[in-house]
Amino acid sequence: MAQFPSTSGASGVWNLKDQRTFSMGDNWPKLGAGVEALIVAGGGGGGSYRGAGGGGGGIISTNLSLIAGSAYTITVGSGGTGRIGTTAQTGDDGADSSISGNLVSQTASGGGGGGGGVSGGTGGTGGTALSGDGGNGAAGANLAAQDGGDGSEYSITGTATYYGGGGGGSGDSAAYKGAGGLGGGGAGAGYSGSAVAGTANTGGGGGGDWYGSTTTGQSNGGSGIVILRTLETATATTGSPTTSTDGSYNIYTFTGSGSITF
Repeated sequence: MAQFPSTSGASGVWNLKDQRTFSMGDNWPKLGAGVEALIVAGGGGGGSYRGAGGGGGGIISTNLSLIAGSAYTITVGSGGTGRIGTTAQTGDDGADSSISGNLVSQTASGGGGGGGGVSGGTGGTGGTALSGDGGNGAAGANLAAQDGGDGSEYSITGTATYYGGGGGGSGDSAAYKGAGGLGGGGAGAGYSGSAVAGTANTGGGGGGDWYGSTTTGQSNGGSGIVILRTLETATATTGSPTTSTDGSYNIYTFTGSGSITF
């Protein structure tokens, strides 16, 4: 197999014969992949007993240079567990999502869980990130509908889509429950009704429970997602990402943890 010139022997300019020799010997330098990445963390769970909505997961939208031949670990955060019942409980925070590997470390923080309490819980905080926060969850309230904060819109797949919406707060009737924010936020419960979980793979916060629903999982936060857009083609993946195209671009969508190599 042909070898690269040594540091001392390289002229600084390779002639055509050298280029052909090195290329045919599979020793031609491989360039890394320029990748546009969207990293969305899990949304927070809603609170119980006049509960507040959970905050939307944090969002990072950034450009990365991934080194050829290096495997990059993709972590997709789960949504926080929401609370139901006749005692005031705070929902769990959502889990972080990230990309890490050779010279790269990017982490979006999970959304905060919504509070609970007789006077109305405190809305969860949208997760923090480098370039966009998830929407805040709405507080629970007696006679005032409070909607979750909207997340942010991105077109990385070729279609404009919202991510990281906050969960709606609960109210004492169907007319006063809060709506979920744009980006998968779940609606709060209205007295005898059930809250709505954040939408999976959007990082949406879960809606707040009003007064003792028994529907398990109905106020959970939505899981996150990691999407990569690039002109390059991956040489290996784990975790079974979905692959699609947008013009000349390859889109790798991770709804569960895995890895990717270019």
